[in-house]
This record gives sequence, structure tokens and C-alpha cells, in this order.
Amino acid sequence: ILIEDVEPGPDGLPRWMIKSKSPVRLPDGRRGIVGALTDVSRLKQQEEEAARSREFLREILDSVPQPMFVKDPQHRFVIVNRQFAQEVGRPAEALLGRSDDVFAPPDWVRTAHETDDAALAAMDTLESEIDMRGYDGSDRIMQRVKRGVRLS
Repeated sequence: ILIEDVEPGPDGLPRWMIKSKSPVRLPDGRRGIVGALTDVSRLKQQEEEAARSREFLREILDSVPQPMFVKDPQHRFVIVNRQFAQEVGRPAEALLGRSDDVFAPPDWVRTAHETDDAALAAMDTLESEIDMRGYDGSDRIMQRVKRGVRLS
């Protein structure tokens, strides 16, 4: 049996423990239990700090009025801001882990992937002004700015 539990520590702060119990056969043949406790409080604190950092980053990105996104080398969205999701008419959750093909026509996808690859190869900022059909089908002139970054 494996149980994760939180209880107050000696200092009154929450103490996260993983408790494990397993049946054993004692030397005299009787059944017994062996138990172990592992304090995972530091790990839980780090997870909570990481969650707060992700939420802070989300708030910053969502405050930017321009559509923004981060993609992995396979052209899948890792992060999208609120404006980008609104622009393409999809909830952010429906875009994460997916490529441009969930909302854009093939010619748009091809051009987006080519410029993604160029930015990633250059590891520098690439800017271009393009005449394209927008996500919603309207004609647009867009300034596209992409920069290659390393995701760890």
C-alpha cells in the first residue's frame, strides 16, 4: 500500500509524507507489516513554486495584446496566450500539443513551419511582413516575428 498524506510537522507547517506498507512473513511464521515513511515536503514545495511561476508566466503572456506562442521543434504549440487563442478561434487547451493544422489551411501551415524551422536554425529573431489569408479567411498584412529558443 502506498499513500501520500499531509500532516502538521513539529513546526506546525504542512509535512508531506509518502507512507508505504507491505506484508512480510516473520521468522516464526507469523505475518507482519513493514512500513516506511518518506518526507517529500521539499518536493511538494518545489512543485507549488513551479506552479506559481507557471501561473505568473501565464498572466504575463495573457496581458500582452499581440498573439504569442511557443512551439517545439515538431511545430506543436507548447504555450499560447489568450490573444492567440482568440485570433485563431480555438480554446488554448485545444491548441496545446497540436500544430497549426488544427485551425489553418495547408498553405498557411507550410509557410508557418518553414519560418519556424528557419528561426530555430538561426537561433535569432526573424522578421517578415506577409500578405496572407488570415486564420478567419480574411486578407491580411501581417508582421511576423519569430525567434528560435531552446526548450529544456
